[in-house]
Amino acid sequence: MQSKRHHFGPLLLEYKIEKDLLTKLIDIGKQMKRSANESLASNMESQFQYEPENIEWIAEQLQPIFDDYKKQYCDIMYEHIKSNPSSRFTISKEEMKCWKLKHQSLWINFMKSGEYNPPHFHDNCNISYVIFADVPEEIFKENEEYVGTSDGPGTIEFLFGTNYPEDFCSRKSFLPESGTMFIFPSNFMHTVMPFKSDVTRTTIAGNLFFNMVNLDILRKENENDTSD
Repeated sequence: MQSKRHHFGPLLLEYKIEKDLLTKLIDIGKQMKRSANESLASNMESQFQYEPENIEWIAEQLQPIFDDYKKQYCDIMYEHIKSNPSSRFTISKEEMKCWKLKHQSLWINFMKSGEYNPPHFHDNCNISYVIFADVPEEIFKENEEYVGTSDGPGTIEFLFGTNYPEDFCSRKSFLPESGTMFIFPSNFMHTVMPFKSDVTRTTIAGNLFFNMVNLDILRKENENDTSD
């Protein structure tokens, strides 16, 4: 018997970041002095914005991941547009190839005992990501010993829709290890649970937007082809 599984909903992808790059990201982040607190939803004291010159270098290191995510995202959107003629998305597959993910913002979080991130999404951007750069072992031990009905200390949870029955699987939680990176649409609701251990967990998060590289040139060429 054959079957075909149909995927739909937000595109959440997980990647692994090499240890050397993690170390560099943290080292740069520790030098940052400009607070990011006013622009973030989290209940954390130590959050700092990367400077433009740092963002440029970091973007170069992560560009293969951004390109891979963009390709999968565009493939899904193209299929969605084909199967839903009334979709508000009217961009063509050729135009999608002109998209390049560029940073809107990038910051580092030093999460301590009792701090958390309430359910939220990111606005004024298209794609967001978070890298768990340094996750102390104490958090895993605390989570293992946790007794309760939630996903436990230190987890990140993604939420898709509300009031759905359990078999709709509308939520997914993770207890990430060091080096884990999640990338997802910016309006995908997510939350981070607190932990009690007297440690600091370091994460790096960024917001991206689709920069339409050479899109005007492509559209002009298409118009010329049509008129010929």
